[in-house]
Amino acid sequence: MAGWEWSQYSGKEISMSAITKADRERFELFKEIGCIACVIEGEYRDQDRRGTPADVHHRLNGYRAGHQQTMPLCPWHHRGIPPMDMGDWQARIVFGPSKAHEPKTFSDWYGSDIELQARTDWELKQLIEQHTKGGTDND
Repeated sequence: MAGWEWSQYSGKEISMSAITKADRERFELFKEIGCIACVIEGEYRDQDRRGTPADVHHRLNGYRAGHQQTMPLCPWHHRGIPPMDMGDWQARIVFGPSKAHEPKTFSDWYGSDIELQARTDWELKQLIEQHTKGGTDND
């Protein structure tokens, strides 16, 4: 697996396009949004306007979709890695279902990948507008 250029899906490696400047900008803004499932849960941003640290999750449509079809998910919601010194059951109670452990429950709870991408895109639009106006809510 070579960086962002390859994906493992159903035992078959498929090529992914190189990351563009627009992709990098999207991923950089994910740091401000944080995990979209945590946003839905009400775990918004800290005082430094940083969201819950998140992985980049690519939508799966029978294959791994492109870099613009992505959303931020924290390690718990994305890969089922519990935070801090919690076990899986504790993380489940505190943070809700993990996509890795309970994909159907995760989708029922937070929405499909398409719905989560739509929410992510809406959050990105709000951030870009806020940046364009030259400020944040903390100004």
